[in-house]
Amino acid sequence: MVNSKNLKLFFGTRKESDIPYYEEMKNYEKIIPNFEYIPCLSQEKWEGHNGYVHSAYLPMIDKMDNKPWVYFCGWDRMISEGRKHLSDRGFEMMKDIRVEIFG
Repeated sequence: MVNSKNLKLFFGTRKESDIPYYEEMKNYEKIIPNFEYIPCLSQEKWEGHNGYVHSAYLPMIDKMDNKPWVYFCGWDRMISEGRKHLSDRGFEMMKDIRVEIFG
């Protein structure tokens, strides 16, 4: 059993057909306490979040009393934008934010 504390995984891609392991990730929501998988589609309307990942997690962060730890993994542009958004909110690299850049 994994012990987690409000773990949210935001996954950004363009279209629903681009989401890998969707059913598996949704099943993890059932077995991992406080885990939520949030795919975000930027170029296709669907039942989940529409838009870039920043528009999904920033409203949640803005409502929090304490800063969460944030880990970005993805394209350089997405990470740069995310770091800027969080820096504007008082987050610091290495203290509050970790990154893994590809592409």
